[in-house]
Amino acid sequence: MAITQNTRNHVVAALADPAAATEVIGILDGAAEGDTTVTDDNSIIFGTGTDAEILWSTADASNHSLVVALGDDNQSLHISDLGAKATDWNISADTHPTLYLHSNTTPATDYLAIGAHDGTTASINVVGGTTLALKIAGTTQGNLTAGGIDLIDDNSFIIGTGLDVELLWSTADASNHAAVLALGASRALHVTDVADKAVDWNVSADSHPTLYIHSDTTAATDYLRIGDHDGTEADIDCVGGTSIALKLAGTEYASVRITGLACGAYVQASTAGTDQLTLKSTGTAPASTGANVGHLYADFETDDDELFWLSGTNGTATQLTT
Repeated sequence: MAITQNTRNHVVAALADPAAATEVIGILDGAAEGDTTVTDDNSIIFGTGTDAEILWSTADASNHSLVVALGDDNQSLHISDLGAKATDWNISADTHPTLYLHSNTTPATDYLAIGAHDGTTASINVVGGTTLALKIAGTTQGNLTAGGIDLIDDNSFIIGTGLDVELLWSTADASNHAAVLALGASRALHVTDVADKAVDWNVSADSHPTLYIHSDTTAATDYLRIGDHDGTEADIDCVGGTSIALKLAGTEYASVRITGLACGAYVQASTAGTDQLTLKSTGTAPASTGANVGHLYADFETDDDELFWLSGTNGTATQLTT
């Protein structure tokens, strides 16, 4: 060790590398500033067994950086109040570097553990607490608890790189707060089986919010489309199907079909049913009808918009208008 006086008139102790007498690896400055300088890639070593090191590393030639290197015996770094520095943390040795930020209330049991990246999963763990608060400029924007993610009023859960969809609890209506799903450019919401989540629906972008509920048979072409309210008209469209059934407790009481509107449990024209009325807006009369089944239809094709009633089993229609 060489003791010299530098240009600032400070007494310094220069520590030389024993393997290379001319290389200075550290300088202890005894002036008021109390500076200690360690040169690039040389470490300040902690522990009898060389357990941890701090160094300014030039291993990344384009971005030199400060490195805290933890020994293999325990890859833990604890930050605590000075008064708790000698605490027995009673934590198992970490295999991967983990940072512990201790509470000053009960530091041994209350702390935030960050890291433990095993090559697949990393963790943020609130130990001795119930809530991880996510803040911006000191204001809590959301909380993570064992019960789920809790966003404050009017903050959104946002999906998509382009901020395409937002889900939020809105207070815009002061008298009736509500959950809001806000759709982006496509204005479409698709409900489908998990296996079909990446299907190209081949559906044009909607001008107004529209819900698509897909069949699990041929999801891309068979679906119920609801919405597209343009201020005057809204749609309920069974795409890739032939009927929309209206049911109560699983029983069909009415349906909209390609052949018309059926009221009552739908049956074919020649099959006996129970109190069915079919309103058929176009086409000719059915060939016959079963008991308790009636068809009210307008024959636009052959009888110039005249109204007919067909009931019973004989298949004879009664003309109601001329």
